[in-house]
Amino acid sequence: MKNKILSFLLLAIIVGCKNEPANILFTQDDIDNLFNLNNYQTNQQQKINDSIFQYIGENERFLIKGKYNYLKKYKAGWWSVYDKKNREKYLDIQFFIEYEG
Repeated sequence: MKNKILSFLLLAIIVGCKNEPANILFTQDDIDNLFNLNNYQTNQQQKINDSIFQYIGENERFLIKGKYNYLKKYKAGWWSVYDKKNREKYLDIQFFIEYEG
């Protein structure tokens, strides 16, 4: 009787464990659209120095915060996206600029 129970449990474990591929959370297009500043209405632009300002913007779903170099037109450092619907941080990402020289 014990062998039948153990066999059944072993079979249930093997059949119940499915090895599914991991879901990709973000594609490159998703990230590009999420951090496209044209998709946001500017709430605040506080000047940090002669070329960089702190940017805060929002749309109907997200709030975005980060530093933007407006002379050279690139995002710098850490950017955060907050989900306004769930009231939680959605994504943090760090932008790097490669210098050619």
